[in-house]
Formats: sequence, C-alpha cells, structure tokens
Amino acid sequence: MKTAIACFSDAGMELGKQLKLGEVTRIGEEAGVSLDEWTKEHFETTEGLIFIGACGIAVRAIAPYLVSKTTDPAVVVVDDMGTFVISLVSGHLGGANDLASMISSRCGAVPVITTATDQRGTFAVDQWAKREGIGIVNPEAIKEISSSILAGNEVVVSSGSCKLHLVPKLYVLGVGCKKDTSPEAMIEAYQEFAKKYALIDASIGTIATIDLKKEELAIRVLSKRLGVPVVTFGAEELAAVSGDFTASEFVERITGVDNVCERAAVRMAGGTLMVKKESYEGITFALARNKRLEQWSWE
Repeated sequence: MKTAIACFSDAGMELGKQLKLGEVTRIGEEAGVSLDEWTKEHFETTEGLIFIGACGIAVRAIAPYLVSKTTDPAVVVVDDMGTFVISLVSGHLGGANDLASMISSRCGAVPVITTATDQRGTFAVDQWAKREGIGIVNPEAIKEISSSILAGNEVVVSSGSCKLHLVPKLYVLGVGCKKDTSPEAMIEAYQEFAKKYALIDASIGTIATIDLKKEELAIRVLSKRLGVPVVTFGAEELAAVSGDFTASEFVERITGVDNVCERAAVRMAGGTLMVKKESYEGITFALARNKRLEQWSWE
C-alpha cells in the first residue's frame, strides 16, 4: 500500500519517521505546506493517508474529497504521543483497519476499530472479498448483507441470482501513455476501452506498466478510480517476456522495450493476453487473464 503521512508537531514528525510507512510532511505556515493542498494531492494519488494529530483535523481535511467506500483511500489517525491509532475511513475495502493494526504493531498504539463486524468478530463480506481478490460490482448491497449477518441470519454464496454481485479479479490491465498525460484523458480512454470489451471494473485486479511510469499521475488516478495497485517492471524484464506482441520502434526508443502495455500485462498476469494493444491518442491498454488458482477461504 502506498501511503503518505501528515504531521503537525515535532513529536508527530518523529513518530512518522518511526513508522516507516511513507514520506512524512510537516503541515503549517512555517513549513510552507497547506493541509488542504496536501490532502487533495494525496487523496487522489495514494492508497492510504495517515494523519498524526487530532482526529477532528483529519475529518475536516478529508471531508471535501470523500466519494465512496470503493474508491476512497484508507484514512488513519494517530495522536502524536502514539497512544491511539484510529481507522477512520475505508476500514475494509480501503484497508484502513489493517493499516491501523500495522501502525499499532510498529509504535504500540492501541488500535481503535469501530466497524461492527470486527467488534463482534463476525464475517465481513467486503473484507473477505478484498483478501480473496474478488471484486464487488454493487457495493451498495454490502450494508444489507452485513446487517443480515449481524442479525444472526445465514448468508449463502451462490453462482445464481444473488443480492451481492461478486466477480473474481482475474484481469491485469496493461497501460502505457505519453509523459504528463492528463488524468481526465486517461479516465475517458479507459471508459471507452472498457465499454468496447464489456469490461467490468471490479474484475480488474492490477494495473501493470513500465517503471518509467511509476509516478505518472494519470496512471495513479486510474488506479485509485479502480481501487487496484500499480505494479511496474523494468525494460529488461518486459523485453524478456515471451509472446507475440505489437512492436513499436518509437516506444522502444523512448522506453527501451518495443511494447509496454501488452508485455506488462502478461508479465504481471503470468497468463494469456486477452486483448492486444488498443491506442487512444497517446494512451495504450491491453488486457491479460491472471493465471492463478482461485481459493475461496476465510482465515
């Protein structure tokens, strides 16, 4: 999980460094960093935000940017004494509960987890789906399922008609793009690609690309929209992937390998290329099926 840490005091800075969970930024006029600007930037580009300070500060900072439990990053708050760590937003799907537990193990803070299923020690369908690599098409139904479980009712997993639509995250989306591609252009191109191939967002498990693009904002924004990680590979790794790929001399001059999206998708999936390179004005996509055995379990 890619995380970023904001703090407001010397004690917070020391604690942030101790956690070793990402870049630590001191917020305030003296540091020349605005809390709103920091929050907006990292809400769009990271998977987890850690605020070291008062819970109220974090709540007010993230409020304008909250959209959905399926796309919002994990948000965790730690007091600068390292006494308590609070899972604030996206406890299950975003991984805030797990992040809070990790922080607890590193600094000794007491984890404050308020999700009802965790408090009662019952099955959490959204957490189970995340851990098993299963996408949820209609997340609005999670609440009904969880409420039923909490009421003591039996919930059945079936391949037939059901209230909660689950799909295995079997696909790797290979992505390539020009430098400084706009996030808006990336999202528009992806939507066109997904529509053409009737691709369900929830079925994508990973975005794969070349390491030259690891900080490309457009790719990071797409990964946040889909709620999946970005995995990158070096040019030599991609060149070593065997298969019939759509070669480009221009791409090879720029990146050191003749194709990025197809090779990255296959390299990550270890399986079959389902959709060859599709180009959208400086943006390319390819789709590979992940070669892995599905194991549905709960531990």
